[in-house]
This record gives sequence, structure tokens and C-alpha cells, in this order.
Amino acid sequence: MLFSAPMILALLAGRKTVTRRLYTRVRAGDLIWCKETLMGGRLSFLRYAADGMGVDGSAGPALWSHKWKKEYGEKIPSIYMPRWASRITLQVIGVRDERLITITEADAKAEGVERGVCTHPDCSPGSCAVSSYKGAYATLWDQINGAKAPWSSNPIVFRIAFRIVEK
Repeated sequence: MLFSAPMILALLAGRKTVTRRLYTRVRAGDLIWCKETLMGGRLSFLRYAADGMGVDGSAGPALWSHKWKKEYGEKIPSIYMPRWASRITLQVIGVRDERLITITEADAKAEGVERGVCTHPDCSPGSCAVSSYKGAYATLWDQINGAKAPWSSNPIVFRIAFRIVEK
């Protein structure tokens, strides 16, 4: 399952225990390996883009010769991440479908987002969308899915709850 760099950091920090997806084939008990963007280079210099940590190459191929090998520092999109390079494995606890905007403040927080602080002069404290977890999640949702299923369309999504079994 693909995750952005901020969501990888939220997983590693223990702040993310839920994800919402437009489509899923997972069910309770399934193990999911997290795919994240890598920074290219020889196997010994391969790094995770989210935090710059080195990839444990001992589980990988003896020779780094994949077709998407990049020069040092070039990004390798998460969709191409091989299984052996994954550092996070999740176990699905439950899956249910729901309308996107029914997300609660607590569940938005469990998505791993962080609230922002609005400095706009017309906003009163706590009234701006970025000052709530739900508002921060709505912004993140539109950044990722806005072209095909914007927040305002209130699509049916799959809420996937999980626990980390391996870091």
C-alpha cells in the first residue's frame, strides 16, 4: 500500500492507525507492506525519502540492477518500491465502508494528520478548517484524491484500521 512521506513519518511515530482508500481488497487479518518513496543510488546508498534513513540492503538483491535504478539522490516513486526494501508491515484489524465526510475528529487524528494554526486575520481561534484534525485531513484528502474524488463529492471510502507488526 502506498503512503506519502508525511504519512510514513506518522506511522513511524505511532500517530497513524487508520487509512481511507477509494478502493481496497484487504480484509481483517491481512498483512500489508508499506511502499514509500526512495532516494536512489547504489544499494549501499539507498535511502528512504521520508527521513533519509538508509535501506537495509542485506535483504535485497546482491546486485542493484533494477530498471529504475537512479543516480544518487534521485527519487524512486513509491509504486516501484520492492518488497525487500519495505520497513513497515501493517496487520489489518478491520475494514468498513463509509461516506468520507462522516469522519470524526478522533478518526481524522488517527489518520496521522497534524492540525495547523491559521494566521488569517478574519478567522477566529478554532474556526478555521486547518485548526481541526478533520479540516487538516480534508486538505490532505484533496491533495491526494482531489482530481478523481474531491472531499466535496463525499465519496464512499473504505476505512482500514491496522496495527504495525514490523518496523
